[in-house]
Amino acid sequence: VKMTSHDNLNTFVGLCYNNIKDETYFMWKLCTRGSLQDLIANDDLKLDTDFKASFIHDIIRGIVFLHSMDIKEHGALRSSNCLVDNHWTVKLTDFGINRTINDCLKHREIDYTDNGVQELTPQKLLYVAPEHLRTYLSTKIMEVSQAGDIYAIGIIMHEILYRMEPYSEREDATEGETNSHFHFQSCHEIAVMESGDWDSRQG
Repeated sequence: VKMTSHDNLNTFVGLCYNNIKDETYFMWKLCTRGSLQDLIANDDLKLDTDFKASFIHDIIRGIVFLHSMDIKEHGALRSSNCLVDNHWTVKLTDFGINRTINDCLKHREIDYTDNGVQELTPQKLLYVAPEHLRTYLSTKIMEVSQAGDIYAIGIIMHEILYRMEPYSEREDATEGETNSHFHFQSCHEIAVMESGDWDSRQG
């Protein structure tokens, strides 16, 4: 990860271990405009078609590069870790971490205890491909794959184009509008439902 360099990948700085709390922190370069998720939710920020297309193009370029490298996949792609720098360029961050965590879990170097790995929030599960979600819900191990990255890109593209959170529905939906109130189902319910639907389609 440290040696991976690309215009659309954020720079990995290093690791920091907190002896007092028994926690490990992954440190990345600061991107001054925050995350893509923040920008999408900012109603005061006007994003035209060119801006949206540029964001999507940056994400795809970053993923294509990762898939061609030894890292092979991002493994945790979502709009919150698509960061935007001062030049409005999207920089993917947090890549390669899930594979590292999985290896540690399988070798019992870490576990899901109070001081171990934190479980994914329901919101983060919305970006997980159904086949990986099914495994995670039963084993707490998040499998990673290039196909899983492509699934996450589809979710993020929908967020960018419609400026809506994943699986949200507009109460006053009018095509082309972006400012309104949303009705959200339980993220966990959606995740479980999506996993079940995928099972039935594959059967």
